[in-house]
Amino acid sequence: MSAAFVSDEVVVASAAGSAGRVWQMSSGKTLCELLGHKGEISRAVLSPDAAWVVTEGKDNTSRLWETSTGRNITTLNSPGGRTFSPDGTLLVHGAPDYTAVIRSVATGQIVNELHGHNGGIKHFEFSRDNKFVVTACFDGAARVFEVATGRLVVELRAFRGLVDHASFSPDENFVVTSDFDNVARLPHQIQIKMQIVQCNQTKPQNFFRFD
Repeated sequence: MSAAFVSDEVVVASAAGSAGRVWQMSSGKTLCELLGHKGEISRAVLSPDAAWVVTEGKDNTSRLWETSTGRNITTLNSPGGRTFSPDGTLLVHGAPDYTAVIRSVATGQIVNELHGHNGGIKHFEFSRDNKFVVTACFDGAARVFEVATGRLVVELRAFRGLVDHASFSPDENFVVTSDFDNVARLPHQIQIKMQIVQCNQTKPQNFFRFD
């Protein structure tokens, strides 16, 4: 059996050969059953409004569900992470061809595709106003895209190796990224780098290094 907290109030769990279930912690009530995965659910991500949940199964599929009904909105045959927008209306996830895909959670339909990655995408994040998505990619770059058009706003290539994480600042004027430069191989010798970049610039404005 597998189980995961997807918030302080919601748990998703499943056992081999059975449906997943979504529980409310405060009441112990089953909110819905998740019927579709051919195997246990290994990971779950809840939308900010708790109306939707994405599950990753050991059957190598991910599924988007409505938590109030257990309705399967769509099945995502894609690797990598997935992230909801702050308002809970959109979902971004990776595709096998290294494209990032933005979907409407209500319909499962594709809103836009974000092209330009040359490797698997490690991390996704929406800006707080839902207007931009930043991706961190194994090809050594972070990229900021406009959600409405899919336009690449800026590509950040200050590192060697993969970019591990990328996030917007609270005022959404900056992006902070981190990576491992892979020059040293022992864990205590790996150099972790951080940079802060203005979203409308192509070069780092500030650079912070932790050795």
